[in-house]
Amino acid sequence: MGKHQNVNAIRRIESRIGTKERNTGVDFKTNRKAWEFAETKQDINHGINQLSKSRVSGQKTLVVPQRLAKTAKDAATGTGIRVENVGGKTLKKGRRS
Repeated sequence: MGKHQNVNAIRRIESRIGTKERNTGVDFKTNRKAWEFAETKQDINHGINQLSKSRVSGQKTLVVPQRLAKTAKDAATGTGIRVENVGGKTLKKGRRS
């Protein structure tokens, strides 16, 4: 544990997806899925960049607090990256259109 200040959100995400936070690269990763958690507006673009670079062949998801939902949806438009809140509710589907 280390990169993020919001420990409660990280624990909630870890329990929901069943994996621990990683020290390098994307924050959470399973065989075919990757998640990146963004706490601030500045983290959103960094998270999208991290997910774009990831070699995971499946779903790539940016997880944001509800207060950053609109900013994250706007930033992720056209990238193919899915946006969801900390609780797991999908805010934007991961399509490139």
